[in-house]
Amino acid sequence: MNSNLLRTRLRDLSSDSASVDRVLVNLFLRTNCLTVRCNPALLRLLGLTTKEEQVCNELATLVINDGQRLGIEDLIQLFEHTIPPPERVENGAVYTPQYIRNYIVNHTIGSAGTDGSILVADLSCGCGAFLISCAEAIHSATAQPYTTIIERNLFGLDISSASVRRTVLMLNLQALVHGEDKCIKANVILGNALDFDYRKVFGDANARGGFDIVIGNPPYVRAKHLDIRTKELMKDFVVASVGNPDLYIPFFEVGLRNLRPGGRLGFITVNTFKRSVNARALRQYLAAHRYPVKLFDFGGEQIFPNRSTYTCLVFVEKIRNGVVSFARVVPNQIARGETILQAVRRYDELDHHRGWSLEPDNLRQALRQIESCGRPLGAKHPIRNGIATLKNDVFIFSPAGSDATYHYRVSSGRTFPIERAVCRDIIKPNLLKHETEIAGLTQQVIFPYEPSDHGLRVIQEDRFRSEYPFAYEFLSQHRSELARRDKGNAISYPAWYAFGRNQALLDRGKKLLFPYMADQPRFVFTDHEDLLIYCGYAVFGRDEHQLLVLQRVLTSKVFWFYIRHTSKPYANGYFALAKNYVTGFGVPEFTPEEAHHLIHATDQQWTDEFLAAKYGLSTEILDR
Repeated sequence: MNSNLLRTRLRDLSSDSASVDRVLVNLFLRTNCLTVRCNPALLRLLGLTTKEEQVCNELATLVINDGQRLGIEDLIQLFEHTIPPPERVENGAVYTPQYIRNYIVNHTIGSAGTDGSILVADLSCGCGAFLISCAEAIHSATAQPYTTIIERNLFGLDISSASVRRTVLMLNLQALVHGEDKCIKANVILGNALDFDYRKVFGDANARGGFDIVIGNPPYVRAKHLDIRTKELMKDFVVASVGNPDLYIPFFEVGLRNLRPGGRLGFITVNTFKRSVNARALRQYLAAHRYPVKLFDFGGEQIFPNRSTYTCLVFVEKIRNGVVSFARVVPNQIARGETILQAVRRYDELDHHRGWSLEPDNLRQALRQIESCGRPLGAKHPIRNGIATLKNDVFIFSPAGSDATYHYRVSSGRTFPIERAVCRDIIKPNLLKHETEIAGLTQQVIFPYEPSDHGLRVIQEDRFRSEYPFAYEFLSQHRSELARRDKGNAISYPAWYAFGRNQALLDRGKKLLFPYMADQPRFVFTDHEDLLIYCGYAVFGRDEHQLLVLQRVLTSKVFWFYIRHTSKPYANGYFALAKNYVTGFGVPEFTPEEAHHLIHATDQQWTDEFLAAKYGLSTEILDR
């Protein structure tokens, strides 16, 4: 079936979710030759407007001419697709593939599904995909009617009224497909999982000490997209007490709080919680309770279409004295339902503060040797982020030309002179691969700061206007854009034209520039001490010789082996090089002769073998 064509036809209706619901329910009924006589939730959707009838007829013709019918899974995907983009960002809504859901259901419900009284909850249920899969599993194990399963065994919660409505519709349609045309009371509730009164609403679960199973795909909303109320609610959760946690993190605590003792949690979620700073409290929470955790990591494999999200499956049992089990997997293994061999780690073997290293024993030993060699990079050298204007396209530019007084900036078809005296050289390490590229990639940043007794201060507005009138005029034309930084909360800025953050303004010195992520180690030396950076990092050193030695270490197989096994993976062989991933890398001490040979070596294989020996490693393990 051409689902893309169906989605295109629905686009005109997608702003009206109730209209989409009517069209899709009628389309499902027509293409499956189903008749509704008793189910009130479905009967009330049968009347269509003229436009809806036209769209429904067009879609039915497309499906029937294709020799197909609209299945339950097709309907789930279409409902998910028609969620408005702003709501997807705000609520983290995304379709979970059926094979993933089935794997999670099998590993949580499993043989417990034969107990007709099992209670299963999805506390961010979206359009009901997980509950549909749960109903199938329980029906298969018990042969109970779907109506009974929906009313007695399944519970859903979501913050979106449209999602709640669609979950109810999906469950009713699932029952109808199996010949159950009756009034169904689905336990699907509108509410915010972070402040929902579970005891009051889900009484059956409360009487039993919680749900038997909590399952789902918790919303992945990055911290920067969270509204003020959500951030306030998250403060009530132990797992969200460190850093700037994303929304998925408190859902672990929500789920575990509402599980009965011995209950099971099964999530698909982002895999960064193993090592990220923002998930440090979550790791400590799991360790404090000694919950058994099974983690199947997809690494850089993409599970969600059109989403750059790196995921894992996580299973937690609410009992104590557990361990952490880990395996790297590929989607085909999950689709086939394979039993996967796992590495097992006791909680007292793991570093909950810096992140969990879950590699096999030989690799863990190699990583320990690297980290214990010499001194950690972060202790030996300052590692700095770049500046943060929060509006780079206003402050940063590539001059179309320059003279002794001005850099000339082209913007919106006009050329603006910008005083050189209020500009600084700046570069973006994310684009940089080699020293020879520095000159061509160096840009200018309007830098409205001046020296003060305490470092730097923003140039006072009257003097900025009088001494740098062209720069001031240019920024004035973008004042409304600058005011919208931090969602318009710029009241704390020392001036409306100040950078969004004060970080890195005083950073000065020779340095190695490196990107946020890379597919191989990229550390580029520059002796331009006043060169600022943005969108990247820099390692600062006392002298050029020292940095050139460090450069050879950081562009070696040893360093890349360390990153591949301790950092966050991305697609196409890329790995994160964020400061928290590189700071623990051990840097050995070198004799003057060793340092000389390293700097002047032209054979990378010799360099890699020399450094492997320095760390006490075999060259073979570095290829693992």
